[in-house]
Amino acid sequence: MTEVENRILEISDRLNRLERTNREVPLYQLPPFEHDVRVPPAESVELVSAQPTSGATKVAIRWTKPADPNIDHFEIWVKRTAFESENPYQAASVADSPCAFTVNSDRDTTAVAYIRTVMKNGLSTDLNASPTVSFNVYKFVASSTDIAPGAIQNGHFDRVSANRVQIRDADIDRVSANRLQVRYGDIASLRVGSIYGGMPGQMTVYNAIGLPIGFIGTSDDGVSGGWFKQLYIGGDSPQTARLVSDSFGNLSIMNASVTIVDTEGQTIRLDGTYGLRAEYATEANRFYARFNRAYMLIEKWNSTGSTMIAGSQVDAGGIAAAGYASGLRSTRVLFLADSSTVTATWESSFNPGIQSSAQRHAIIAGSSASTCYADFYSLRVNGITVIDSNRNLINVTVPAHDHNAVKVGGVTVIDSDRNIGDMYKCHTRDRNSSVGMTSGEIVAYYDEDIEKCVIKFYDGANTFTFVSQ
Repeated sequence: MTEVENRILEISDRLNRLERTNREVPLYQLPPFEHDVRVPPAESVELVSAQPTSGATKVAIRWTKPADPNIDHFEIWVKRTAFESENPYQAASVADSPCAFTVNSDRDTTAVAYIRTVMKNGLSTDLNASPTVSFNVYKFVASSTDIAPGAIQNGHFDRVSANRVQIRDADIDRVSANRLQVRYGDIASLRVGSIYGGMPGQMTVYNAIGLPIGFIGTSDDGVSGGWFKQLYIGGDSPQTARLVSDSFGNLSIMNASVTIVDTEGQTIRLDGTYGLRAEYATEANRFYARFNRAYMLIEKWNSTGSTMIAGSQVDAGGIAAAGYASGLRSTRVLFLADSSTVTATWESSFNPGIQSSAQRHAIIAGSSASTCYADFYSLRVNGITVIDSNRNLINVTVPAHDHNAVKVGGVTVIDSDRNIGDMYKCHTRDRNSSVGMTSGEIVAYYDEDIEKCVIKFYDGANTFTFVSQ
């Protein structure tokens, strides 16, 4: 069966139910759907008993609960047929079958009880589509302990114990009742339940279609506390409330400051000045962590909060961490990035507390070869300075190398005979005599005959000789 056919059958079913209710029930009041699954009605509903008691009829009914884990509870609504203009009223609310309740009437009549299924998500069966059970209701008969209607007029009484008392235009100091209905009245003080125990209080508020929207007290299934379908706190009205919780459980805090303090003294604040801030204090220091708009700060201060000791900042462009001396920044490290360059810099002060920090080292990675470099104030290897701040190479040993020849710019400056020079202009040749000198050559050697060191210069025409003393 296609989806369209399913929808046609669904609408037909709704129209059939509407026809069975003499077209008096709007279509939207038919049993609601949740993801195409109808709220399951109670099954096998039957009347157990309907017995007259002093002043009321005690009714007991039972049913079979559908096998649906999402069912929350059942509500029993009653309509007395002798009161044609009366709307059904809720007589009881229970977690499961069975249920006992009382019905009052000033005449013998019949009544219908509707068993409404209420789901955990608030959906429920419509009364006109809910299973029913009929029973007899017997006329109210006053007993020796009851006060008949009209028996007291313009008088005062100290204490009344009854199933139902109706009082108009009177001042009442204290009322103890199973069901109390007040219309258009002012209540200065209300206590629900008993301070002596044994009578758990319950207050439930329903909306215009009979669904619960608020609860305070102890429910029939033993839940104690409070529940509200929607909650508005602060402001001048629900429209300007500062704290709002909707029917889906979404919590919103608007135009307000929030403060949370744990047992250790840690405080979390949310306001328009600092954003989200966490604070914690010890005997020696105060610590702050803030997240405000586009960045996050972590700070360490002295015990009075007057002098910063250290701090870090994280934002979309990078990370910065700094140390302070006497209120001045003495050290800092920066890691920054944008669309074309990554920069890491280290700063320090040579006079902490007197001068702020200045850059000492940096590593730059840019978008071209010329913007990729490292800049160090000095360089140490294994704890020993090898390049000082003046760019001098110190404490460095160059290992021995054995080369057949050395070239610079493609020109041999030391050949395989250990001669130094470019061989075309001025050069030095290692030889033991001046024989074979070429123009521009310098020869230095030790003359064994005279036992002296000799240096000779040859300009192509003349030879200049220098002999050691």
